[in-house]
Order: sequence, then structure tokens, then C-alpha cells
Amino acid sequence: ENEYDLCTFIESTSKYLLFRELDREINMEIIDLFHYLFNEKKIINAYMFGACLKIVTRFFQKFQQKKSRAEIDPSDLSRNIKARSYLDTNVSSHIPINNLLDIASMSQTKFGRLFKLVFNISPGEYHKKVRIWKSKELIEEGHSVSGAVVAIGYTNHSYFTRTFKMEFGLTPSEYISELKTLSKSISE
Repeated sequence: ENEYDLCTFIESTSKYLLFRELDREINMEIIDLFHYLFNEKKIINAYMFGACLKIVTRFFQKFQQKKSRAEIDPSDLSRNIKARSYLDTNVSSHIPINNLLDIASMSQTKFGRLFKLVFNISPGEYHKKVRIWKSKELIEEGHSVSGAVVAIGYTNHSYFTRTFKMEFGLTPSEYISELKTLSKSISE
């Protein structure tokens, strides 16, 4: 009876399964595992079985969606690196996406997808991090917070402060105080 219930459940939820796309050995292991769990009354109802099955399926979906860096066309990789270099060297203002698309010679969708795949961050988030780290560097060199804000092209001081705090855990003023405290303790 349990065997029949299991097979019926698998057939009724086949849209969630990737069994057809997985390696045959993995298929058999998963099926054996569920047979064992079901027969040993470890999973007592179809809902629990379905929840476990969905988790396993989502894991394999995510696994299959991950494209390795080795599968990226070398010219696409090179153009993404050029676009990232452009972001690294242009910290004084917001960069329109069209500038990056021209450098990468890609559609916005392809560029965004490959950039995130290669660098594990979106182009916009990457540029925001580069700019905020540059501001930290400027503050460490003795620039005022206002000077750092202007140098990295932020126009909204409170947005800059929130972004800085999200990245470093301190507001710029708190960071300057920490630097002064550290400097005093080193000089003593």
C-alpha cells in the first residue's frame, strides 16, 4: 500500500521532479531514499514527502542553473573584465548602464547575467561598493566626509551615510572617531 501511495504521489507531482534530467544513479539513490523513509514510517504523509521532494528538486534545479565560469565564452569574459575595470576607475559619479553595455558589447540582460555569474554581484552593486570603499580610503587619508562624498559623486549625504554604515557597520563620523582613537593608542 505504501509503495502504491509513493508511486501515485510521484506521478501526481511529476512537474516538481527533475528525475528525467538527473543522472540515473542519482535517480535511483533518491528513489531508494524515499522508499526507505516511507516504509520506515519516517515520513508519515504525502505532505511531508512532497516537502522533502521539493527541497531536493530545488537543490538540483539551483545546481543545474549554475553555469561554471569555464563555460563562459572567453571574449565575453574579457569584455566583462573591461567593464569592471571601467567601474573601478570611474568612482566619481554614477555610470549609466549604456556606457557599460557599449564597453561589453552585450545586451543588458546578457551583460547583467554574466557579470553576476563571473563576479557574484550585480554591476550596480559592484560600483556602489567600489565607490563606498573609495570614500573610506579618502577618509583614511584625512579627507573630510563631505570631501569624500563629493569625490565619489554622491549628491545625497544621508544616503551616503546609510550606505557607508551598511558596508562598514559604522557611520562615517563614527569611523573617523575610531580612526582617531586607534591613532592615539598607537602613538602612546
